[in-house]
Parts: sequence; C-alpha cells; structure tokens
Amino acid sequence: MPRIFIREAGLPGSGNTDLLGVDAEGNIYIVECKLADNAEVRRKVIGQILEYAAYLWKLSYDEFDGLFQNREQKSIEQLFKGKLQENWEFETFTEQVDNNLRSGTFNLIIIVDKMNEELEQIIGYLSFRGANLRLKALELRLYGQDDIDVLVPQLHPEEEKTTPRGPVTVEQTIASATDERARRSLELLVGGWKKLGNKVEAIGAGVRFLADVEGKSERVFRTSAVEYVYMRFGDLPKQGVPGELIDSCREEVARIIGFDPQKVLSQPFPMARLASLDEQGVSAVLRANQTLVVKWRDSLARQKI
Repeated sequence: MPRIFIREAGLPGSGNTDLLGVDAEGNIYIVECKLADNAEVRRKVIGQILEYAAYLWKLSYDEFDGLFQNREQKSIEQLFKGKLQENWEFETFTEQVDNNLRSGTFNLIIIVDKMNEELEQIIGYLSFRGANLRLKALELRLYGQDDIDVLVPQLHPEEEKTTPRGPVTVEQTIASATDERARRSLELLVGGWKKLGNKVEAIGAGVRFLADVEGKSERVFRTSAVEYVYMRFGDLPKQGVPGELIDSCREEVARIIGFDPQKVLSQPFPMARLASLDEQGVSAVLRANQTLVVKWRDSLARQKI
C-alpha cells in the first residue's frame, strides 16, 4: 500500500518527530528512531511518541495536511499523485484521516537497534490496554560475518490485537459527542436533513448527508466525528453539479456565522465547528445545501427537454 512520510515534522510544543506518515487508506504513522545506548530509549521515548500523538489528536484534516505542505511545499494529495490507482477516492481518504485524527487512532512505531526488557514490557502493556493505541517497536539487529552485514528486523509485540470499532450508526455517532452544543447541532442537522426528504448514513465516527438525484443517492455534505461540518465543493463537479450552482452555494455558506468566508470561497472542503453553529446557523447550512440539490435536479431535468 502506498505511504508517504515527511522527516522531522515540527509539532509546536512537542519538538520534531523523526517520521510522520499516512497511507492511501488514511492510516497515520508516527515513527521515532533510537539507539540502544541512548538513555531515551526507555521511558523517555515512550513519553515522547505519546506527546507527538497527543498533539496530532483532534487536529483537522487541513491542519494535518499543513504539516506536509510546510515540509514539502506540497499537499498530501499532490504527494500521492501518480502513486495511486485512478479509482482512489480522495474524499473517502480525507474522511478516514479525519476520523483517525479525532479518535486518536495512530500507528506509533519505535525503531531501535536493540530491544531491552523494560521497553518491550512497556510497549506490550500499552498495546494490550490501549483502546485506539497501536504501539509497536521495530528492532533492527545488525549481524556481521566476514564482509557481509545482515539487518534482521523483529516486531515487538508480535501478536496483533483487534481495535474496537467506533460508532457504527448515526444515533451512536450523535450520542458519542462530549460537547453538548456540538451534539445538538449534529442532531438538528440530521433531523432537518431527513425532514427535507433526504438520507443520512454513518461513516466511521462521522455522518454523510445524501440526497436523491435522478434516482442516485448523491453525497452533498458531511460531518467529521462530532466536531466539524464539511462542505464538499471540491468533489461536487465530479458528480456533475454545474459550477454556477456550486458558486452560489459557496456564497450562501460564506454568510453563515461559524464559517471562515475566505476559506469557503476558496477551499475545496471548507469546514466549521459544529459547536459554533446555533440553530439559525444549522438552518442556514440545511437551506444552502437543499437549494443546491433542488437546482441540481432542475438543471438535469432541463437537459432532458
């Protein structure tokens, strides 16, 4: 599976990770490398990698993407370009990255040249007890004979554990919200969208809002976990939505308190915190997207005349 990594990603307040990466399915990797004779190879490296994970936890996709842009001057999408098959869905990828960031589901990897008992025991315990914590150590032992050097990798712990799944229904997603305002906004969005005759479905820890267009269930907008609502302006052209309808929707959303107008008018997937939307803001989000759907249907109907 294709993966991209950046070296020494600067995390404010946490220093630099040796490697920060993501694969094509949206799984996130934090890698730290230590030598056995380094005093940090024991307790300190555990605290260090957990500190990096704590910083990434609850970042938005855009903030995570910014780490790659700052280091490589390219977005994650640009770095993956040419490495993936044509059927790779960027939106599905960003949804999974978002869900992993919100739930703190990361692959933490410590690479050492020699394992010691204390480090192995700590990693084994955290891997066994952690809900969304995937902590491993990769031991790279170097063996030499005559003029030949052999590098032998060994993973610790070797056994795999099943990671509990997050919310699988819309109701469970709403109930999982720890912020009362965010929960209420999501509840209003779901209920309001359904009253308009549309559909919703759970996606990991988020919700996807769909509408019937010409007999096909089309994606319109979505929420990430129970914290953000995202517009999908970047993917709507691929679904056949006319550009002028997207621009009109952008202008409506840009006027909603909680969204950054500049980002709404320029970014492919602008977002707002659910907790920042009051009932009037939720109604405005529903109205803007429903207007888009109605005009989309009308444009397709006119094409048939």
